[in-house]
Amino acid sequence: MSTADRFVPSAEAAFIAGVTQQQMNRLADEHLVPDSLLAREDGSRRFARITAAWARFFFQSDDWLVAAARKNILSELTARVVRSKSRDSLISLHSMAKDIDWIIADPTIGLQLDFTAIVSDAIARAKVVDAADERITRIDGVMGGKPCFKGTRLPIETVLSSLEKGIPEDRVLEEYSLTREHLEAARVHAQVHPQRGRPARLGSAKPTVQ
Repeated sequence: MSTADRFVPSAEAAFIAGVTQQQMNRLADEHLVPDSLLAREDGSRRFARITAAWARFFFQSDDWLVAAARKNILSELTARVVRSKSRDSLISLHSMAKDIDWIIADPTIGLQLDFTAIVSDAIARAKVVDAADERITRIDGVMGGKPCFKGTRLPIETVLSSLEKGIPEDRVLEEYSLTREHLEAARVHAQVHPQRGRPARLGSAKPTVQ
């Protein structure tokens, strides 16, 4: 399993987590997650995919659990993941580990938290990203290196621009001989891989989790 499978840009981690890139970067800047879940590639910060699940918990519990307690919980969860026989697969959110106890009981705060649903949801959202990447490719020298639907020379930017102009989906599908799965892939890909210097497009797009 390659490093690229395990560590992803902040935009992808944020999409899987359902939080903003600013929130993902806060986790790193304030050392709220273990440094072992962070990496650098070409000068850019990258996150282990499992960090998306930790981010979801951290910001969802912001109004009822102090930051220090949340940080301790995430450290314990990370330690359990590292000890798992399915560590690599779980860190990359490819599958759920069966040898991990996802329940954290902290007597100091009088809580028992079950992280099964949060991790499962992150895995499902990661699969949405993987499905989108399977439908879209970027090749140097083809359409200026822009992301295109696989097997075509049609940039996803062309389709997204049509939708943003208010052209009905059915008309776009017919004109470009696409399916709704292609449109979802384009929306997800644009959000996960925003063009440098531009905000993620169609940020309100919600993934369809199978």
